[in-house]
Amino acid sequence: MSPRALARLFATLLVLALCVLGSSGCQMMTPAQAQEWGTRTYAGTTVAAAYRATLTAVRSQGYDIAATDASNGQIKTAPKVMVVVVSGSQYSAAAASNSLAWDFDITSGAAGITIHATPRGYSAGQTVPPDHMSAGYMKKAFATLFDEIERDLGVVPAQPGASAAPAAASAGTADAGTKSKTH
Repeated sequence: MSPRALARLFATLLVLALCVLGSSGCQMMTPAQAQEWGTRTYAGTTVAAAYRATLTAVRSQGYDIAATDASNGQIKTAPKVMVVVVSGSQYSAAAASNSLAWDFDITSGAAGITIHATPRGYSAGQTVPPDHMSAGYMKKAFATLFDEIERDLGVVPAQPGASAAPAAASAGTADAGTKSKTH
């Protein structure tokens, strides 16, 4: 099998694997969904605290850190194998690993501290663009990621119609740690 045909096979297998993992059929993630799911804003915290929480969260999920820039609020993880796809016949087989990595930008603004996560996908070492990733799978991946960040940041998940407060709230204003999602 030619390298080009093998690359196409691996790309097809990636889409198939991500569709199987996703809950919304085989819909691919849109840029708007990536922006919505990957951006959260938190009031009542600092860039340093959000940076530490993000770093702790990705490490606890098993990601290796590829690069950090604390002064600019940036973190880049190394790819982590999420699934291995095998295809073959009775005569030959090929395997490819599908990996996910993250880039984070943590910034300060008028509404608070914003954490923006951008996924980077790979199949058999080849880049997979975000619009070729399963929407159902990536929505869960973003939710898991931000749940972990919020736990490390000390933010209680918001209930519909209510404000969230830090888990270890001490003295301060009632909204000192409220969380809002930007969409």
